[in-house]
Amino acid sequence: MYINRTNMCGRTWIYSIITFLYFVLSSSGAPIKDQDIRFLLGNHRVEGVPLTWRVWIYSQNSRLHLRVAGSQIDFNGRKTDSSTVMVLESVNIKGHISIKSEQENSYICVNAKNGNLVLESKGSQLKRCLFVEDFYLGYTVFKSVYNNKWFIGSKRSGHRKQPSTTGATQKAVRFLVEQLPQS
Repeated sequence: MYINRTNMCGRTWIYSIITFLYFVLSSSGAPIKDQDIRFLLGNHRVEGVPLTWRVWIYSQNSRLHLRVAGSQIDFNGRKTDSSTVMVLESVNIKGHISIKSEQENSYICVNAKNGNLVLESKGSQLKRCLFVEDFYLGYTVFKSVYNNKWFIGSKRSGHRKQPSTTGATQKAVRFLVEQLPQS
């Protein structure tokens, strides 16, 4: 059975795969159990498949990595620091992701009032904590979903730049995302 993925987008494609697997299980002659259906659905959310990546986020401007130490967010981390390990989580099929510090177990968000970067412990579904991962000149750019004119950025000194004053084409918003090797 050939599925043309170019004509299918998002949820339709996922449901097609689940339907196909359901058909395969039901045609095997064995009765389908609830746990088989739960296995097929797995951790799929209604919006899409949640994926996570353990990464380092390198800033072209500060030439160091994004670091969350305590309640501080900066771009002065080295690869050897455990506080530089971030987890990118896909939230929905629209390409929204959240950035979570693995060590602090908190999400990077934008403050709704002044647009500063803040940490939230329960930010996985808050609109202020969602970003779109975009690409510009071969670099990754993190654009806020809350306000699409706000970007995560770093100063040359390694301090975080206020997202509300950061432009899409500035050097401050250019990052390289490197996935950690599987352990």
